[in-house]
Amino acid sequence: HDPLANHRHLAAMRTPWLAGLPIVPTSSRPLKQGTPDGRKEVQVLTGSGYAGLFPIQSIGNRMGSSITRSGTTLAIGAVGDGTYTDPSDPYNLAPSAFFGNGSVYLFEKVAGVWEPVQKLAADDGAPGDFFGHSVAISGETLLVGSVYATVNGNYGQGAVYVFKHIDGVWSQTQKLTVADGLLLSEFGWSIAVQDGTAVIGAPLGLDSNTFEPGPGAAYVFTESDGVWSQTQKLTASNGLPGDNFGYSVGLDGSSVLIGAPITQNGVGSVYAFSATNDSWTETQRVTGCYRPGEQVAFGYSMAMQGTTALVGASGGGSDANTSAGAACLLTQSDGDWSITNTFTSDDGTAYDTFGVTVALHDGVAAIAAPLHVSAGNDINTSGGAVYVFSESNGNWTQVDKLDRTQPPQLGDGWWADSLGDGGVALDGTAVLVTTSIASTFGTGNVAVFDFPAQPSAAPSSLAFSIAAGASASQAIDLGNAGTQPLSFDIVDGTVLSQISSDVPSDDVPNICFLVNPADPNRIVGTSDNAWYRRFYFDEHPQVGASAAIEAVTIGIQNAAAGTPLTINLYSIPRVVPVDTLDFSQMTPIGTTKFTATGEPMLDLIVPIQGTIGDTTTEDLVVEYRVDWTEATPVFVPALNSHPQTHNAFYTNTGCASSYSTAGRWSHIVISPHLDAAASGIECANPATTPWLSVSPGDGAVDSGTSQAISVDVDATGLAPGNYSTQVCLETKSPLPSMILVPVELTVTEAEGDLIFNDGFDGSNSNR
Repeated sequence: HDPLANHRHLAAMRTPWLAGLPIVPTSSRPLKQGTPDGRKEVQVLTGSGYAGLFPIQSIGNRMGSSITRSGTTLAIGAVGDGTYTDPSDPYNLAPSAFFGNGSVYLFEKVAGVWEPVQKLAADDGAPGDFFGHSVAISGETLLVGSVYATVNGNYGQGAVYVFKHIDGVWSQTQKLTVADGLLLSEFGWSIAVQDGTAVIGAPLGLDSNTFEPGPGAAYVFTESDGVWSQTQKLTASNGLPGDNFGYSVGLDGSSVLIGAPITQNGVGSVYAFSATNDSWTETQRVTGCYRPGEQVAFGYSMAMQGTTALVGASGGGSDANTSAGAACLLTQSDGDWSITNTFTSDDGTAYDTFGVTVALHDGVAAIAAPLHVSAGNDINTSGGAVYVFSESNGNWTQVDKLDRTQPPQLGDGWWADSLGDGGVALDGTAVLVTTSIASTFGTGNVAVFDFPAQPSAAPSSLAFSIAAGASASQAIDLGNAGTQPLSFDIVDGTVLSQISSDVPSDDVPNICFLVNPADPNRIVGTSDNAWYRRFYFDEHPQVGASAAIEAVTIGIQNAAAGTPLTINLYSIPRVVPVDTLDFSQMTPIGTTKFTATGEPMLDLIVPIQGTIGDTTTEDLVVEYRVDWTEATPVFVPALNSHPQTHNAFYTNTGCASSYSTAGRWSHIVISPHLDAAASGIECANPATTPWLSVSPGDGAVDSGTSQAISVDVDATGLAPGNYSTQVCLETKSPLPSMILVPVELTVTEAEGDLIFNDGFDGSNSNR
């Protein structure tokens, strides 16, 4: 449930077959890599459906329903995820397929990147339990709320599951319930845990006779010898029915804060409790956030650190926009809590719900506004945004706004994505943002926003002068001034890659499926679908005045043998705004047709020819299409799970609502290959530049460090003269960019031969 009407959107599931809305295109190039103007989406974390190749059952996973981080461990809830591993009919789209038991995805941070390590589920979970609605970590203990679990015959009484990290594996050790729970108590709606103490909110509870809501409660559990037991039930001293006491909770040391956002008909309050002799006592009630007496829902969300707490008031806002939302900072001094700062967004509009989720850590605050409509988006969309604030000498300033409406990014702020709806987390300078109903049909994901790596190479060029037969070495110092790790490859420059790695995702792409009218729950095939990527030659400085395409790498994740596929090449004028396609201005320059083999081919190179005559005025567009036939089976392209430099595009002609949209699946694997000679590419290549070698050929550079790359030349077998090439450094941070380092080699006569240069070898003597 949601305590205010304008938040109900956040709990709604997207209609499964709802088509997307195109965004208004931007008209300028994205900033070049390394420009420190704010955080960028540097990674996206996705879940999985089942162990097969075609995870259609990940529909409605809602990964990102909750999030918590402790050190290098990250837990992400997915309330709609199923526990199945191999359904008997993976193409069955009956309603039950959309309501799994729920799960929690665990990630560990390795070398600056979050990597998936485990997926958790309740040992007795049932569809619709919403396992993963809340998560909290303390040390080696993880608590997971399952708010709609049926307990003692009461639907939605709720339960909390305890997991322990033992020998590198998380395992369930206990299930926590309360004896006095009621219908829809929603025990586990909010959780805070620290050092063997947990506070768990149960904000509702309906009377079994009248079905009137109770005031809400919070329960204290403590751990002894590895076993958790309830030790106290906390209630408000002046609680009234429907207050939603326990909607948010915070715990730090001997202080507990509990939010009740519907007190005073929606004004909202935060209750403070302190511990004395292992007993918690209410000491204070704080209210009056931002606009005292108005329905700001103070206590809707909470993040607590030490003697400071950030509390959302998502019904508040500015004078001009009375319901944009707000958040207030509570500070404890001499045992009393008071409101010391108020946060609002710099561009808030009505019904933004700023403050629905919040995060606070070491002088950084992140506040989500899931219903915010960023400038340039259709007014009916609610892509959402997260605002970042920083503290200096007691003063808080907004320093960043995070959304998915400008490249580079994975998504595009699509209708109802609601960025930040399930929570936000902080990791140093990085902000991790949930969007539980994003992606295709509510799959959900978590975006990691951080300052990208900032690559630099010195010197900017190398010059060698050696005698024939000699060798020499110089170094390129590749530095990284950013906060993300920087990976690099020495490449020959012929692949116009915009993907950050070759790891395929098992997420579900935008595909229009065919449904048998006699059995509407069963998918029988795929209609006409096409994916497009646009490549910008001004971002590939290694390419000359023209470009000759000779092949395209694509990925097939699932396709029956004989599935007809097509690759088309187009030129498009550079003046067409970035990250858009104008089909009327696209000129075909090449095409090829082939059929799938029936096996997954994640890096399939397809030969195809096409020429861009002028790379200064034209861009390249690659189309990857599956054409409908009477017997077309289900087809899924391979994906890359990391963000890319630019959006992709998608069209279909077989659905009831055809559309073309930018950004939905910018990680479809499409990479064109160029003919080096015909495209003027002079990157060092062992086949054409045997006198030069570079070591290491790939690697990673940590934040704030540098890597020496040795460039070696060997004039053995070279005639005296001048030689040139360039080292092409493709850096990925994780977004790719290209650094070119020209190399000039002057080969002189071998020193041992100088005495014979005047013919003093006897062959032309005048004795």
